[in-house]
Amino acid sequence: MKTVEQTATKLVLRHRPTQVWRLAAGIAIVLPVLLLWLSASNSWLNYLWWFPLFVVFWFGCGALLFLIAGQAVTYQFDKALNSLTVRHHRLPKTKTTEFALKDIVDVQLQLASWHHDSDESKATYQGVLLLRGDRVLTLQCGFNASRQDKEAIVTVIRQFLGMQP
Repeated sequence: MKTVEQTATKLVLRHRPTQVWRLAAGIAIVLPVLLLWLSASNSWLNYLWWFPLFVVFWFGCGALLFLIAGQAVTYQFDKALNSLTVRHHRLPKTKTTEFALKDIVDVQLQLASWHHDSDESKATYQGVLLLRGDRVLTLQCGFNASRQDKEAIVTVIRQFLGMQP
């Protein structure tokens, strides 16, 4: 997650799942191109009934992965409007959700999962916004974001909202 804009009255954070985008592009574009190149050098593959379907299948899998898991998320904290706007950017449309800043009770780094048979360094953490009414908003920080990166995001949000560290 990156800080896009930070002023005294506005904080904009954006998460773009570039690793998912690369994987989807590899599955949808690179793998079918390699299969087509393989069929050009081995013409007997074109006579197998399943080979063209195999190329279309991998293109469809990559496109489906992009549509399902490739959404970008933007968090906009605005003190002037007293609102938190969360935008989930998907290819067909954008879903927008708004919360009042006064509804944010706390911003924390919580333990998401932990492998009991290994040490504490294998624990997975996630940033969360605790809202009034026992609601929880999980921050999308990325698959490979380290604990320090997630702590830095939580600290930036807490400082912007004027909460104690």
